[in-house]
Amino acid sequence: MIEVGPQSAALAQRLIATPQPITSAAVEDRLLWACEYIDDEHWCLKQQQELGLEKVVLTHEQFNPRFGITLAVPEATVDEPQLVPLVRQALAYRKVDGAVVELLGDRIAIYLGEPIYARVRGVVYESVAPAGVARLAELQQNGVSFGRELRIAELAAS
Repeated sequence: MIEVGPQSAALAQRLIATPQPITSAAVEDRLLWACEYIDDEHWCLKQQQELGLEKVVLTHEQFNPRFGITLAVPEATVDEPQLVPLVRQALAYRKVDGAVVELLGDRIAIYLGEPIYARVRGVVYESVAPAGVARLAELQQNGVSFGRELRIAELAAS
């Protein structure tokens, strides 16, 4: 559709009116970036459609600064396997190691290298094994929900 050629840099220079010279390589890099760019709203819609979730929203809740992304999935429960790929996609989207997922009154906190924690109906749960990139991929591949990985916190510690 769009091809960067010898005239592209000169045309971009006239359109942008910048004092710095623009190269054809810079034009091509910017077009490639634009092809892959997605904003938060469209990312959420894509997740809803691909994972069959009712609603996904990136929130601005600040639970802990080390959790780089927070999501609200108000119609979901901890037992829905679609939350695992959602978290994997969220970590990759923001290039972070931690995510918090707000559910229908419940919460899941995932930080790579640490146990998965959840608060479900006021009870605190944690996973026996730490969350890692490979473990999350395995859960997704096997269709396992976070709920199946969790034990009541006191039992997980003993």
